[in-house]
Amino acid sequence: VNYQAEFLPKAGQWIEVLLALSAFAPTFRGRPVPDAPSLNPGWVRQVGLMISDWQAGPFRLCIRRIESY
Repeated sequence: VNYQAEFLPKAGQWIEVLLALSAFAPTFRGRPVPDAPSLNPGWVRQVGLMISDWQAGPFRLCIRRIESY
């Protein structure tokens, strides 16, 4: 099970994205897992970013930092 939260970057702008733990939904291969437990921050070992919704053409995402709060 992976936990995913969505955000929309704005082209050509730096933005700050804050994602609450409650925003992360459990999924397996992109499909919801309704009976999975909520995200426990003590379980987190990796963070990844994924392009979804069939992004076509060139794409660039600049990241200044990732941190938890």
